[in-house]
Amino acid sequence: MKRNILAKGYTNCSYRKVGICECQPDISYYVGDRTQKAPQSSAIVDLDESLSPDIVIEIADTSLRKLCSVAMR
Repeated sequence: MKRNILAKGYTNCSYRKVGICECQPDISYYVGDRTQKAPQSSAIVDLDESLSPDIVIEIADTSLRKLCSVAMR
């Protein structure tokens, strides 16, 4: 079944909660009605002023390969 779901994606966008933490996932998405309130750019997003993304993805190919090679010894 095909569904038309709105999604707005960003690559390497920085999300900052002042005084708490900052992260830069490889990919992040705002989904559904939240796409209308998503940040206008993929620069640093202040989470005190903007919504946090619905989905974040971190791709860790190099570190996972290193971890697997150590575990296989």
